[in-house]
Amino acid sequence: PGPALCDRCRGALLAERVDNWCTFCGVARSGRRDRGVQCADCRRRRYVFQKVVPLGAYRGALRHTVIRMKQFHEYPLTAAVGILLADELAAKLRQYPPKFVVPIPKHWLRRWVQGSSSAEVLADVVGETLRLPVARTALRWRRNTRKQSLLPLSQRRRNLTGAMRVSRAAAFRGSHVLVLDDIMTTGATAGEAARVLRRAGADYVSVGLVGRALVDHPQAVGGRSRHGRAALKLG
Repeated sequence: PGPALCDRCRGALLAERVDNWCTFCGVARSGRRDRGVQCADCRRRRYVFQKVVPLGAYRGALRHTVIRMKQFHEYPLTAAVGILLADELAAKLRQYPPKFVVPIPKHWLRRWVQGSSSAEVLADVVGETLRLPVARTALRWRRNTRKQSLLPLSQRRRNLTGAMRVSRAAAFRGSHVLVLDDIMTTGATAGEAARVLRRAGADYVSVGLVGRALVDHPQAVGGRSRHGRAALKLG
């Protein structure tokens, strides 16, 4: 049912999974394994989405893979990672399964330049694996925003405020909507998506990710795991 990873590469990606993570924002935590309890950051600020499920921390082989997934010709790799993410989502969202899968959109101008959207590929694979309808065009951009990765952390939320809209509002009323993206850093993009979905009537918004970056932890963002930058090959 789709492209597969060899045991070595699959192991390298799953090595970045985190047992002790905050279910509200997906950030890995050290110390006691108190699952289901908010981390210190979530106690200080509120997120619009209700749950984050990352495949792993954005570092090592997983970080290298996410970077490759942004290229059009890496579609098979993105699909293979999507199968791993689907398994993680099925386990973590079992108590309240989603009814729809919605990818974070890409502005038409960026799509024209880059020609790919890893979030849409992930959504298609996750939807097919979990047998959920995929609303590919549910979220749309009102305007072309500045690239988040080029902005200071303090400006990222402001850059996205009011930048999205929902094109199919009626379908989500009272539903659990699963939003998919490849990486989360500050949560600004996922937060704006969740905000417009909740405004459109969604009862619950969860966010599925391949990598969760820790912006205040240099080792997590740019560090290397024991697997390093493994050269993933489809097997």
